[in-house]
Amino acid sequence: MGTLSTLTGPPLAVLTCAMTQVGISSQMMAMLCPLTHKQAEQHAQDLQQQGLLTRHHRGGWRCTLKGVECFYHTLHEIRDVLSPEQQAPTLPFSMTTNWRECLCLNYRVDPDLLQTQLSPVFEPVIIDGYGIVSVTLSSIVSMRPQGLPELLGQNFCNISCRAVVQFRNKANEQKIGYEFIQSATNSDIFTRIGNTITEYRFHDFATGPIHFIRHGRHLLVGVDVPSRQLDLVALIDTKSGTHQPPSSSIFSSRAQLDRLVIDHTDAFGYEKDNPFVYILRINRDRWHYTFIEPIGLYAQFFQEGTPFGPENAELDSVLYCQNIRYAWEPLIKETLLHGGRIGKA
Repeated sequence: MGTLSTLTGPPLAVLTCAMTQVGISSQMMAMLCPLTHKQAEQHAQDLQQQGLLTRHHRGGWRCTLKGVECFYHTLHEIRDVLSPEQQAPTLPFSMTTNWRECLCLNYRVDPDLLQTQLSPVFEPVIIDGYGIVSVTLSSIVSMRPQGLPELLGQNFCNISCRAVVQFRNKANEQKIGYEFIQSATNSDIFTRIGNTITEYRFHDFATGPIHFIRHGRHLLVGVDVPSRQLDLVALIDTKSGTHQPPSSSIFSSRAQLDRLVIDHTDAFGYEKDNPFVYILRINRDRWHYTFIEPIGLYAQFFQEGTPFGPENAELDSVLYCQNIRYAWEPLIKETLLHGGRIGKA
């Protein structure tokens, strides 16, 4: 794909109108923007020639995938010009969704090996001598800007491998949250959008089949993204859960697991040579999960020949929960303290 252009003035206004309402007419564009009907129609036709808009089947206008990417690219450029050193969101709105079902696989791993998979400003949070990597699989319903009806949201499935990490900010405060090591969705549109806007592009999404298949109390989850070593098959009995960790877990209680792994609300992103870390904070419902013993489980990310093979990683616990409301707060930046590394005490 070629380099995306940055739009300004009337073309940006017309594209924004098409982003907010699928099938919008040029007459309505003229009412929303300081343009005449003729001007709005001409700018829409110009954007059509650039591959950013296309005619809706009812005669109005709608954005192409390239148009959606161009819109978010332009927002990113505007933010960098207006406030390159300030805490500022890329998006002019907050996003919300609901995780209909979630399966979370917690692995305890060699912390030195985990360090090699992280951005250089982060270090693993070490718990009982281990680093923690969680694989979360979620069936997501109605991802949308807050305030829009659920019917306008995007449904898709997601898998992410995230590590519990730490860094220090300029005030020498320890910050703990997640860095995403690998991520994928089953939506080409969301993958492209997510990899374009700053809020989500640190996931570095891939795309591939992800399925949640229900049969009574049993749930089968399948992922097919071999390019990222994310192939996974899990079969669980959703009604067989318990409320305390298995005896083999390094966590002595549910409360300890929540405090050290589950209840962090910050996701971190870092770009090389930046003096700051991006932080995307979530506001979500509490996970009302049960501990599950899988009937069957295969996770490619933790097999022989991968960085986290059986000699370096071990399954600690598996969690299952439903119906978790998520909302993302505006993106912020935290300036690093002397490069951000925690160092050894």
